[in-house]
Amino acid sequence: MMAAKKSKYAPKGSLVRLGHDFAEGAACEGFLLREGSLVRGKAAALYRGEAGAFTFAEGCAPEALYFLRTHEGMRAAAYAAGKLYRCAGDGGAFADTGMTFSAPPACARLYDGEEKLALSDGEKVCLLSAGGVSACADIPAFSAAGYAYDRLWIAEKGSACARVRFSGLMNVHDFEEEGGYIDFPDERGDVIAFAEAEGGFYLVREAGVQKLAAAGGGEDFALKDAFAPVCKIYAGTVCCENGRLYFLTSGGMYVLGGGRAEPFYPDYAPLLSRPGEDARAVACGGRVFLSADTEEGGVTAVFAEDGSGALLMRGRRAALSCIPARDGAAACFYADGQVRLLAGAEGCLPGRWRAKAESPFGGAPAVLEEISLTAAGDFCITAESEWGSRTFELCMRGETRRLRTALRGSRFRFTIAARGEGRVDALTAGYSRAG
Repeated sequence: MMAAKKSKYAPKGSLVRLGHDFAEGAACEGFLLREGSLVRGKAAALYRGEAGAFTFAEGCAPEALYFLRTHEGMRAAAYAAGKLYRCAGDGGAFADTGMTFSAPPACARLYDGEEKLALSDGEKVCLLSAGGVSACADIPAFSAAGYAYDRLWIAEKGSACARVRFSGLMNVHDFEEEGGYIDFPDERGDVIAFAEAEGGFYLVREAGVQKLAAAGGGEDFALKDAFAPVCKIYAGTVCCENGRLYFLTSGGMYVLGGGRAEPFYPDYAPLLSRPGEDARAVACGGRVFLSADTEEGGVTAVFAEDGSGALLMRGRRAALSCIPARDGAAACFYADGQVRLLAGAEGCLPGRWRAKAESPFGGAPAVLEEISLTAAGDFCITAESEWGSRTFELCMRGETRRLRTALRGSRFRFTIAARGEGRVDALTAGYSRAG
């Protein structure tokens, strides 16, 4: 249904009714405009690659997904119930590789004549490449790894102090002759992740973030504290986007950028309290995606990098990953036998439409007597003027509702926010002249 233009109004009794054209709004995010209506789709959609959707054998419910874009196309791996599965394409069936791991393996992208992914559970290592999945005995098992300064850096757990080992220059298989190790005898705990951000290489530890600089051939090191929180950092939530480093602590999300660390969406910290060890986060497309089990149940959150908005969804924790799709990297997860995308203009940011300010009587005093809304879904609509505001929480099924507002003012503005799927077909305001 097309909404009437603002310039076309018809008095009815003592009211002047102004319809709103959604295409002429002052701001619109998380909605699509279809045939004159505001439409908000699903927050997740089935991923379909060049070979279609990914499929899994019966009983295979992945706890972790891994993707690599190679010169021969997409390669993917999945960890489920101790087994590693592989798919040789951008979509298609995952097959059992015969390899087993004791836990979802940590991974690191590296260069070994070609782009590869190294996977390890701290006991063994395998490599995912264009040619498939293969065991690798000359890369030491790791709990975290990263590739920088043309070397592979790995962290080991269980040593008397935090230890990081590095490979030879341009040789990820040599950790003895040209490689070496660094011990960090302090109280910041194990190295739990590596990250490249702000043109530097960072070691993320259980109780701090440090920047590592390597001079010369990469054997002279300088370490500088970048962030020392009073709370724990969760390894699976460390991710980077646009040169900034993001991670979840027991005190909420943080971002490291511009040479300093600061809270990221601090208002959401209470909702993310006491997350489980398996909390996961990825970042791509200007958004940070987080999924965790908290004291109040499972949550998946989507945060806009620029601070413009966030979306929190209740439900089971999702095994998030970043998939190098054809049109750019996107966040994905496994659910109900499918790989799904957390992407799309209408799904990943809160649905929000804001009207341009209107003066029904040319700036003369007026009263907004009522709002008429036709919609399907859960919405919050707010009317504002210089005298105050009125907010209504609505659960609608396609009907038209008339909402009594009785709000005085001379300039009025409306905001519609969606909390899930739905559509808004019409918005009309009824005004009278103030006596």
